[in-house]
This record gives sequence, C-alpha cells and structure tokens, in this order.
Amino acid sequence: MPDLTLDDQTARRFLLDWQGLLPPRELRGVDGVQAWMAHTRCVQFDPLDQCGRNADLTLQSRVRDYRPELLRIAIEQDRSIVEGWDKQMSFFPAEDWPGLARLRDGFGEGQDQRFGDREDLMQHVLGEIDRRGPLSAADLDDMGRVDWHWAPAKAGRAALEGLFYRGDLMITRREGNRKYYDRPRRVVRHEIAGAPDPHPDHQEYLLWRAERRLQATGMLRSSPDAWLGIDAKAQERKRLLGQLTREGRAVEAILDSSGESVWLPAGAEERIRQLPTGSIRSPQAALLAPLDNLMWDRRLIQTLFGFDYVWEVYKPEHQRLWGYYVLPVLYGDRLVARCEPTRNKRSSEVVLKNWWWEPGVRPSARMGDAIRRAFSVFLRFLEQPCLRPAGESWPSPGLDSLDSLRP
Repeated sequence: MPDLTLDDQTARRFLLDWQGLLPPRELRGVDGVQAWMAHTRCVQFDPLDQCGRNADLTLQSRVRDYRPELLRIAIEQDRSIVEGWDKQMSFFPAEDWPGLARLRDGFGEGQDQRFGDREDLMQHVLGEIDRRGPLSAADLDDMGRVDWHWAPAKAGRAALEGLFYRGDLMITRREGNRKYYDRPRRVVRHEIAGAPDPHPDHQEYLLWRAERRLQATGMLRSSPDAWLGIDAKAQERKRLLGQLTREGRAVEAILDSSGESVWLPAGAEERIRQLPTGSIRSPQAALLAPLDNLMWDRRLIQTLFGFDYVWEVYKPEHQRLWGYYVLPVLYGDRLVARCEPTRNKRSSEVVLKNWWWEPGVRPSARMGDAIRRAFSVFLRFLEQPCLRPAGESWPSPGLDSLDSLRP
C-alpha cells in the first residue's frame, strides 16, 4: 500500500498548484509561456475560436496579461515551442520533437497507405518548399483531389498534411487557421531537427510518454481518460506507472474519498507540505479552457471537485446539457460555475450567452468581485472593450456586478 493518502481538498490544491492555478496568472510574458510549457510539456491545440482558441485560453489563466502574440513569439521567433501530435494536436517544447518520432512514424505509415503510389506528389510538394520556402495549401497549384480522412480533399493540402504527419515537414506558423509548412531544419535548431530517436527501445519510449503525461496533468490514474495519444492498454498503463514509481520518477497515493490509486510527479510530497491549509486568503477566479490540462481526466475532476464536465461542441443542440463552447469557472480551489462567452467581432463585444452556478454554491460579494476581475482580465486577453448579456438581463443572479464591465 502507498504511504501517501490524500483527502479531496489536499488533492485539489496539489492539482491546482501543479497547474499554475493556485493562484492563477502568476507567470509573466514570453518567459512565463516558456516556463509553463517546460513544466507541463504539452498544451492541446484546437482550432475553434468562440472566445479564444484552447491553447490561448489555457495560457491566459496562467500568464498575467497574456496575449496570443506571446505564444507566437515563442513559436516563430524563439523557436522554443513547436506544434505536432502528442495528445491530439498540441504545442510542446521543441526539444521533445525527436522523442515523438515513433508517434509520427505510426501516422506516416497510415498516410503512406492512403497515398499509395503517389509518392511523386509528396516529392513534388517537398521540392516546391525547398525552392520557395514555407508554403500553405493555398500556395500550391491545383493537383486534383485524393481520398483523405472523412472526405476527398485537394491533393496539395493532403500532401502537406501527410508530410507533416510523418515528420518530413513541420508547421512553421499559422495565420488564423491557415498553416504554413517548412522543412524541420528551418523550423527548429539543427541539433533538434537532425537528432535520432532518443528512445529506440519501445518500453523506454512508453515510460517517457507516461512521465510526460504525468507532467502535463500533475495527477494520473491508470484509467484511460488522460492517456489519449499513448498506445498503452490497461495492464500496460499500470505497469508503466509502477515502474516510474520504483525508479523514483513518480509517487503513488491513495485518494481518501474513493480509495483509488493516483500517481503524482516525483517530488510531490514536498510540494504538498507547502500547500496552504484552511481557508484560502484572497481567493482568485479564472475562466478555464474547455480542453485545459486540468480537465483531461474528467472523472478525476468529478471525484475531486464534484464538477461533471462534458465538452459538447460535437453534440446536436437539442442534446446539449449546457452549451456549445462552455468554460469552467475556478474560484479559489473550487470549480463554482460554468459559462458560455462568445466574441462578437463585428460589435467588439463579448456576449455572455449563459451562466450556470454549480449546485450548492452560494455566491458572495467576495466571489462576485473575484469573478468580475477575472472577466476584466478575460476582456483584455480578447482585446474587446466590454461584456454584455445575450438578453436584456444577466443570465443568472449574482452577476449584477458585471454591469458596465470594462477591461
């Protein structure tokens, strides 16, 4: 039996502390973006932009005065962060790119099967990039269409994506959702682009992936929820966590409320000893991304926070419990609400379509002030001048303090 037992409050606070959310927004500038990425190793990308994209929403709750430009600087100028496959499409430190070669190899085999004998097309696109520099799909001549994923696609776009999947190209920048691709040697440092796979042994590779995922989340169960993108079945996940523990690279603990085992990063005991006890002084609020690292294991979040979260963008409207793009609301060490803000780019407003308090939450003036400050930060992040309700009044009692809010 593990020596470490965690009550729900301690587990919550450890998780939030690890995630840079206790309190939120303690990091600053490009250095803060790079520090958080070095700490967690991964933030998930998603192209939807209702009120900011997922990666930017994740970073704005950790980095004070965050703007999307800060991530762009880290990617396009410092070349310290790259985009690629990890937990789905993600941003991660450039130094991890060689270690994910095995994942790209798997994708590449699938793309080779799709393209069949069209290697000539792939080589033509590579030649165009060698000759002209970074290109997007719109920069390529019409080369017909090919079967691709869910539907036929332009051959040029499919070739760029296929070359990216297998590691012959990297995304060097984005303009909106338009991706520009280039050779790895021109995107990252030579010693990274030319590095061999540092984990030729498959088991060592899986251990590295498991340890990185533990870094990304701060707390892992052997259940599959937070393991997306790592090819390991139930027994293999338990074996990996056990080996990390024996090697001193992870700490096993028991959740007091459920009796379930969880694994924490090495050094967690000291971090737990430094957590605040009792009531949190000056609790702060933050709006979290729907695919925030904190939310990757939604069953664990249900256990620790009593917060049942479902991402409903792919559900038909009549099947949704809440809304299309809903953000969890953190206050202190609790998830107290969820909300649905939408950026209206034509009117330069953020519209709050809906708000749902969690059962048992009793809004106070102190909580209202913290939420007001969080929305003010959110408006600055979106560079929008005001927040207004979707209807004639605010969608929930306790939000009156948001009247006339400005960044």
